[in-house]
Amino acid sequence: MNFSTLLNQGKAEKRRHSRKACDKNTFFASRDRLYEGLVKNISFGGVFVESTKAFSEGDMLTLAVPCASNDEGLKLKEPFNDEDIKMKGKIIWKNQDGFGMEFIKAK
Repeated sequence: MNFSTLLNQGKAEKRRHSRKACDKNTFFASRDRLYEGLVKNISFGGVFVESTKAFSEGDMLTLAVPCASNDEGLKLKEPFNDEDIKMKGKIIWKNQDGFGMEFIKAK
């Protein structure tokens, strides 16, 4: 099963996938500008990014996901290494610490 297949599964629940702590620096882009933040947790469906940048719910971003594998050895992409994965997503909530981004499935 590949990453895209996992993203497409189960749309009924609000949180379909368990989150894993990450704590790694990342870069993300919006409207041709590059920003830096800290991925605090991640799942197959989305990510929480700690950031001081002001975004709005519904904003679209491209994020360099720095967590290619988790503690249980589950790999998020092939080949199985720790290179960044570029994912597109939409900000679905925000607070003073950062934002939650839902990954958009590949078409």
